[in-house]
Amino acid sequence: MTSAGISDPAGRREAMKVLILTMTCGEAHNAIARTMASCLEAKGAACKIVDIYGKRKLAHAFNDRGYRFLSVHMPHIYSFVWKRQRHANPENRYKNAIQRQVKTPSKDILAEIEAFHPDSVLCTHIYAAVAMTNLTRMRKVSVPFYSILTDYTLHPFWESAIYVRRVFTPSDILTHELLHKGYRREQITVTGFPTHPKFADELPKEEMRLRLNLQPQTFTVLITGGGYGLGNTVKLIEALERTNRPIQIICINGKNIKMQNKVSSYIAKNGLRNVLNLGFCTNMDEYMSAADILFCRGGCGTLTEAINKKLPMVIREKPVNQELENRNLLYKQGIAAYMDRVSDATGIVQKLFDSPELLKRMKHSGARLRKAGAAMRIAEIIVEDWKQGFAPLNKEPALYPDL
Repeated sequence: MTSAGISDPAGRREAMKVLILTMTCGEAHNAIARTMASCLEAKGAACKIVDIYGKRKLAHAFNDRGYRFLSVHMPHIYSFVWKRQRHANPENRYKNAIQRQVKTPSKDILAEIEAFHPDSVLCTHIYAAVAMTNLTRMRKVSVPFYSILTDYTLHPFWESAIYVRRVFTPSDILTHELLHKGYRREQITVTGFPTHPKFADELPKEEMRLRLNLQPQTFTVLITGGGYGLGNTVKLIEALERTNRPIQIICINGKNIKMQNKVSSYIAKNGLRNVLNLGFCTNMDEYMSAADILFCRGGCGTLTEAINKKLPMVIREKPVNQELENRNLLYKQGIAAYMDRVSDATGIVQKLFDSPELLKRMKHSGARLRKAGAAMRIAEIIVEDWKQGFAPLNKEPALYPDL
């Protein structure tokens, strides 16, 4: 059995070691891993980030490119499979489809634990949490592990990560469903979603616009498509230009160089001077501070960054299922609008431009979900658990304990 190594006479290292397991299917999980490493290191922990498919090039490419392909070209199929798996019988937790997916990376995770000797493991993707549950259940490891729930809805297969010491959730909205999956209340910790601490800073709008070479008094629309710049941004800019309102547009294309070039060609062809066209940016917090409205996809990371920045949102077309559920939640909370078609953007921006009171209400409607500082809270909990010696959890939680 593998467990955390020790080196001091008292039976514990002076500083803890945390292995952070991530997975590349889009950039969100990797961004969470980097944020958590930064916060844990600020608390004195030594961290190592490992992509669970990092040693498996074919599987790594399949998960990342496959996710992007389905999100763009087959969102209905993706959503159908996602929803069906999400509502699977929790009693089949060790017999479901994910078990085949995590068998190979489980071997790599075990090797990393044996080499690094972490005091705890933090999972930023459900596959990693399921793999750790299996390794723990089969008595191959005894390292306490944690996981972060990365949307405002529950993903498929969470019933299979039942050995997690704590699951950190973005909202208390998810507690009841986790209980139904078989978790105990003491395993569920509502912290908010972990974004970089800089997204909690309120920066003066006009000052940020001047710093970013924007017009300081002009209504500013920020467009993003996630780390991979998904969505038809050229058509969205066309729709925004039809608003007949004095606006300026910031277009952030992420790693989608092809889309960035298309936007550049469109700007040149139409002689536009009110569009700033960018690739991957590391100062998204500054652009959010400069903006009046954000057009984005429905991933929890970007949504929470905007909520923390008190930035009203319009969630873009063709969401996959978890994005759709995030969107519906934020719409009901009055935090975000959404568009079914790109052409809807024209009327939405006209209405928001002409209704400053509506924009103001949207800014302040995220109070329930606004939990700035979540990443540091998670780091504090992990470090404090280590200091207190990790009180043991039951090996097999009972199903449906609170229903």
